[in-house]
Amino acid sequence: MSKEILDKYPELATEGLPTIKQRLEIANPAVVEMAKEESLACIKERGRPAEDITHIVYVSSSEIRLPGGDLYLASQLGLKSDVSRVMLYFLGCYGGVTGLRVAKDIAENNPGSRVLLTTSETTILGFRPPNKARPYDPVGAALFGDGAAAVIIGANTVINKESPLLELNYAVQQFLPGTQNVIDGRLS
Repeated sequence: MSKEILDKYPELATEGLPTIKQRLEIANPAVVEMAKEESLACIKERGRPAEDITHIVYVSSSEIRLPGGDLYLASQLGLKSDVSRVMLYFLGCYGGVTGLRVAKDIAENNPGSRVLLTTSETTILGFRPPNKARPYDPVGAALFGDGAAAVIIGANTVINKESPLLELNYAVQQFLPGTQNVIDGRLS
């Protein structure tokens, strides 16, 4: 959130006004831009061409549109038009870890594949104007800020061409029965 955004969209600072359209006008391009910056840095650090990427797993709880951010991101990165894309929307806090699990499964089951996992989030969808009745809102804003991350995942390292940073041996997802209402998020 910035003064420029609030000047352009003053309704965001007024409690109770419908603002989902305005929020998505901000969020949709912003999360792809952040994801692009992180992905480009990741590809550069790897030292191999972007064309080596065979799959993209894109994780975000901050945008809603069709086509999704995965298509915009793949295009802006210059990935091949036949890159396999997976969108993981609205997973919340466990999105990044789910992305790792999905990317690991893709890499292990598609010999020679290189999977770009990118996550990108902005807090604009959940932004609420300051309110004395909700003194805890600044805590959420302090804990969850805008950000993006990217990593390239593969199996069967190509000797003398790749230098893996770490190895992911095992990934599991498990839920605790009766906890599905602990966090409740709705788009309205």
